Amino acid sequence: MDVNVIQHPSYSWPNNDIALVRLDRDVRTTYSPLASAGDIARNQVAEVYGWGSERTDWGGPLPTRLKYARGAMIGTQCTPANPAVLCFGAGNGTTAGGDSGGPLMVWSPQTGRWVQAGVSAVGPKPSGSWSGYTNITHSRAWIRQITGV
Repeated sequence: MDVNVIQHPSYSWPNNDIALVRLDRDVRTTYSPLASAGDIARNQVAEVYGWGSERTDWGGPLPTRLKYARGAMIGTQCTPANPAVLCFGAGNGTTAGGDSGGPLMVWSPQTGRWVQAGVSAVGPKPSGSWSGYTNITHSRAWIRQITGV
């Protein structure tokens, strides 16, 4: 399978740390519904998913099963990224090495369902207190331009 990776035109890590993948064939799937600005609030319940290290030093073998953590949106000041990332923490886990690109999901007060608010971009080493997610709402116009979604 041939793929084309389309990086955000203003990418400069940790700023606009998001990319899209275009496959060379159609795939029957459903995509994750994307959040709008009205879906995201401080102290909001959130979940993260990933295949990254389960050790705080990011070492060891990567897990063979998808893992997740439930916590809350704790703000936007965990990194100097511009535009600001969404900061996740205050829960039963965060992300670590190998989780990059995984989703941050929030419960939408507008639609009453889980929507994707962010993409895993940055976290401290050792892990454990917070993780930062590229805010999808800042990239919605670009995502729509490339995908039509």
